[in-house]
Amino acid sequence: IGSADVHKPGFQSTLHQYAAAATLRLGTGVQLRGGFHYVNASYPELRVVNRPGNTTQLVWLQQSTGEVVLWTGLAAQFPYVRTAVQVYTGNLNGLRQLQADALVVLFPLGNNRLYSTTRLTAQRESIAAQAVQRMIVEQQLGGQLARPLWAEAYLAAGPQHNYIAGDGFVLFNAMDVIRLRTGLRLFVFLTSRLRLHLEGSLQQSEGVFTPVNTIKPTYNPVSFQNHSITGGITWYF
Repeated sequence: IGSADVHKPGFQSTLHQYAAAATLRLGTGVQLRGGFHYVNASYPELRVVNRPGNTTQLVWLQQSTGEVVLWTGLAAQFPYVRTAVQVYTGNLNGLRQLQADALVVLFPLGNNRLYSTTRLTAQRESIAAQAVQRMIVEQQLGGQLARPLWAEAYLAAGPQHNYIAGDGFVLFNAMDVIRLRTGLRLFVFLTSRLRLHLEGSLQQSEGVFTPVNTIKPTYNPVSFQNHSITGGITWYF
């Protein structure tokens, strides 16, 4: 590099997200659902800029990205089971995603005191003429342990990269690929309006180097784990 002068004005990083969903009742126990999730990010990025005299210079440039996810699906409710199929499309991280989910929720006791949720996801991600296929399986088991105490255990396995979950409200769009997520949630209903929750989770991820404007090949994979404990208070109006 002929010149290494770095100019960094007072740039700031900002992130704004907007999401909404709607449900249309088509008949007894049948619903048509859909929604969107829009993400706008602005951040400074260090770039190499060509200068006169066959020299280059490192400069800070303010970058802005806009990403959107659209989805729709059908859900059906029966006495002991709820099923749903949903389709998502998005452009997370400059790639094109097409994702299809099949969801089955079982209520063995006929109520939500014990339930099991199975979610099977097929995802296709592409850029130009390149594409990769992914399969993700997510299993959740929950129920009431005592009068005020509820618990949920979950496990999600498969390459979760630009993965869309939670009816489009949750986006796993970090640079690293999540290989496994598992955890336990506890909910304590202190009153009819006040709820406490606590969650402990484990996440196995893989960081790789991917050349610009490509999906594969990737280089130098590094595996690592993240552990987290989160909690909160919810008040129902």
